[in-house]
This record gives sequence, structure tokens and C-alpha cells, in this order.
Amino acid sequence: MLLTVIVNGPAPAPVGIVTARQLLVGATAAAQPGYDAVFQDPDGVTAARYGLPNGGRIMVRPDGYVAAFAPLDEDEPLHGYQALLQA
Repeated sequence: MLLTVIVNGPAPAPVGIVTARQLLVGATAAAQPGYDAVFQDPDGVTAARYGLPNGGRIMVRPDGYVAAFAPLDEDEPLHGYQALLQA
């Protein structure tokens, strides 16, 4: 499972989902603790393509489909999807 966090501002703490690789897409490519990789997107192209003008979290399934969206300050939709997989 891949979790991509798209930010427009300070990076939030990583989500506590062990099975997810966590990628951070933001204005700078500065390393952030808890993220597997950080990508620079100073123009916010990624956020615009996903319709996240204020940033957000996106969980992507292994087949490339989006599994869940969540605001930067909310983890419940992501944990809910993970729970469905484990049921």
C-alpha cells in the first residue's frame, strides 16, 4: 500500500500505518522524519491534479487506483480502509 501526503505548508506527522510506504510531496525536497521519500513540487501541480488545494493524504492501492482521501489533519479514512483490507 502506498500513502502519498501532499502538503501546502508544514508537513504533518506520518500516519501510523505500518504496511504503507509514505511519500511526501511538497514545496521543498527536505527530508522529513518518518517519510520514505520526499519529492519537491514547488508549483503545487500534484495537489492541483488531485483536487487538493489545501493539501491532503491519498492512499493508493498496489494496482494504482486511489483507495482513500483524507485531510492533512485526519487519519481515520486511511485507517478505515486499512481495516477493510484486514477484515
